[in-house]
Amino acid sequence: QMKKQRATWKRADEKLLLKCYLAARNDASLKTDKGVKSKGWAKIVARLAKEGSSADKAAQRTARVKRYRDGRKKNASGASRSREGMEAFFATAERYFQLKADLLAKQLASQDTSQVD
Repeated sequence: QMKKQRATWKRADEKLLLKCYLAARNDASLKTDKGVKSKGWAKIVARLAKEGSSADKAAQRTARVKRYRDGRKKNASGASRSREGMEAFFATAERYFQLKADLLAKQLASQDTSQVD
């Protein structure tokens, strides 16, 4: 049985996904204590489609976002049962996502300047 080939995501797509996720987390109508509501994830997928993500099929965009969401849920459930532990986990996750977005932005900026030369 052959495995389905997954879409290849470009750095710009990853950056957009992280940017959309952080925006949803900052929107009171879309965020929850543990992440983002289902309608928030639907908006993220729609935004990826609108922005022309390199994942050419809606199912591929949805699958990628779902893997992020499910990974966060899995990590959140195993982080700690206490409220303090959960808050510490989410603070760390937010910092990680922000650092990842900043790193990708720097890499994209350096690629842009190197292409101008």
